[in-house]
Amino acid sequence: VATWNGHNLTVTGIVWPGGASTPPKGKPEKYVLKVVTWAEDPHVIYTEKKNDTLKVDSSCDNNALPCTIYVRDDHLQRSGNQTRDVCCTGLSIDLLKRLCTMLNFDVQLTEVADGSYGSPIN
Repeated sequence: VATWNGHNLTVTGIVWPGGASTPPKGKPEKYVLKVVTWAEDPHVIYTEKKNDTLKVDSSCDNNALPCTIYVRDDHLQRSGNQTRDVCCTGLSIDLLKRLCTMLNFDVQLTEVADGSYGSPIN
């Protein structure tokens, strides 16, 4: 869990590998923030990874971030828990990449599971 005050990112709650509350020896130099997103052009756009014959895995262009999305049917309903890796681009991704550089953290992008925005209405 972290908070942003307009100038600094303050990480207030970290669960380290193995569920520990203290960092292991040689703690990582960068934090990894998990960010949940949804495709909404022009803010977040999903694109297929490019095939690079020089690499074993496909990769994303420099202006994109790797993200994990759920396999969905034609009505955008999830087809189980199967996921696939794509590239995310767009205005929000540009901003997120800039924040990653400025604040020295990495990001793990995942598509929102229910395909909805905000909190459920009770």
